[in-house]
Amino acid sequence: MTCRRRDRARAGRPRWRGNKAVAITIRGAEPRKRNIASLVGGVVIAVGCFLLWVLVAGELTRFPPSLLLVVSGLVVALAIGFWIRLADL
Repeated sequence: MTCRRRDRARAGRPRWRGNKAVAITIRGAEPRKRNIASLVGGVVIAVGCFLLWVLVAGELTRFPPSLLLVVSGLVVALAIGFWIRLADL
């Protein structure tokens, strides 16, 4: 098939057949109401991650783990909880 034939065959169709459903942000619209379940889920996951971090760190080092390990576990747990909270919206 030559280029001209292909162009004539496509004349009525759009070149991009991607997804037609596009998310549109409307300014001035009220923000979506957030569900309390996503907040509770994020907090529960963060607490669980922190406890698991401290227990594993205690097993790998001497119990209780050092302050640096506890603080790094807190940062990681907060990041994971925040991610779960945002992903659940």
